[in-house]
Order: sequence, then structure tokens, then C-alpha cells
Amino acid sequence: MAGMCQALVMIALLNSPAAATEPPVNPRMQRFNEDFTRTGEFGHCVALSRLRSTRVLDGEHILFRLNGNRYFLNTLPRRCPRLGYVRSFGYVTSISKLCDLDSITVIDDITQIHRRAGGRVAFLSGPRCSLGKFERVEKVQKSDLAPE
Repeated sequence: MAGMCQALVMIALLNSPAAATEPPVNPRMQRFNEDFTRTGEFGHCVALSRLRSTRVLDGEHILFRLNGNRYFLNTLPRRCPRLGYVRSFGYVTSISKLCDLDSITVIDDITQIHRRAGGRVAFLSGPRCSLGKFERVEKVQKSDLAPE
């Protein structure tokens, strides 16, 4: 009888509304979802000469802003440890582009940055994470008029 009661309690918990809710969306990602629409158009690289700023949205998403208010969302293939918390990263590339085959290094208080001969930079510690493809996103034009 005790085993049957435990099974009924387990079924009740699995069918409860709390079990069906999705994990909360972080505020930065929620704001992105309100301010941008995804186009479904993907590219492999962004030109560093056109890069104006980056914004880490969480441990899996980075928003890249380029010249001309062009935006690209990079969704990492896997969650990057500490990236969503410290929201700071660095990269080293030998070409003038940052591509989906490149990786980033989370920069925090324990990351060591070493400048090699010739001025090249190397990150000696900190989580390294692969980038994903760059999806073009468009900023939503907010109307001054309130909806009827």
C-alpha cells in the first residue's frame, strides 16, 4: 500500500502546474526577445573592423552590434561556464574576422592574460567556449502610438 501511495504522489507532482512551467528567462534575454526579431539568416563570421560592441545575454547568447546598427546573435553550441555571470570575454584570431569556428575565453578575476613576443595575446586560464553561427537579428521599431 505504501508503494502505491508513493506512486500516486509522484504522478500528482508530475502533473502539477509547477512541474509544467519552464525555467524563468533571464532578464537580459527577455529584453532581447522584446527588442529584436530573429531573421533565420545565418552567417559564419563578422568582420572585426565593423564590430562596435558586444552584449552577453546569458551563458549561451552574445549579441554583436556592427556599424550601421546591424546586429547578429551568436548562440553558442553549449552553455559557457561563468559567461552569463561575469559577462566578459576575449578572443584571439589571426584573421580580421571572428567566426563560428573560433572560441572565446571568459575573462574574470582569475583569468590570466599573457602577452607573447611580438605583442600577441594568449589567455592562460578561464573557460574556453566555441562560438556558434551568427544569426542576423533586427531591432524592433517601437511605435510612439499606444495600441488601441
